[in-house]
Amino acid sequence: MSRDGFLPDPVEVHIGAMLARLRVARGLTGRGLADRLGLTNQIVSNYENARARITVARLWDAAQFFQVPIETFFPARTGAGLRELPDLPPDPRFAGVSRLSVEDQRRVLGLMRRLLDLPDDD
Repeated sequence: MSRDGFLPDPVEVHIGAMLARLRVARGLTGRGLADRLGLTNQIVSNYENARARITVARLWDAAQFFQVPIETFFPARTGAGLRELPDLPPDPRFAGVSRLSVEDQRRVLGLMRRLLDLPDDD
């Protein structure tokens, strides 16, 4: 339940979950995605957690950034409700990263940030 006492719409939950899955599949932090879309980290978090409604224009921008059809964000309705989230193919640029320890993943991310001159999320 949200802070205002209302449950988020299941479609908004699905859209937020897809946004988060695409972001993670591309190896981005919330701040990294926010920077690329011209948003704040807080609003990306709110979208991903269905605490704020994403506009169609921003959803379009996200689809263009991730190079996926905008329909990717919309769930198909079935007789039982909404379908499960589809599995996303891993980005080949990040193959092997999941086999690293969490500590090593953080080191790699830190190195990438320094190489790209990106601010830390911490």
